[in-house]
Amino acid sequence: MDRFLVSSNYLSVNNLTFGYTLPEKLVSKIGISNLRVYVTGDNLAVLTARKGIDPRYNYGIGGYTSGSGLNSGSYSAMRTITAGVSLKF
Repeated sequence: MDRFLVSSNYLSVNNLTFGYTLPEKLVSKIGISNLRVYVTGDNLAVLTARKGIDPRYNYGIGGYTSGSGLNSGSYSAMRTITAGVSLKF
């Protein structure tokens, strides 16, 4: 009687950062000692065979987790992408 069973395996990309520090020779010409450009992403992807439900959470009776308090029937974590520039003079 396992025709209703679905694999709960998943791969989650929670945090990823790409950054580049420009060479000092290039930025020193404009009076900066260090210039770094970066992009950070949080909760970027969840790869799973399950359809329509986030496998990272326990949707038990009433939608509550078993004592952890992480999820009480709410939506999955929001995807966030942030970009920035770090300067040193």
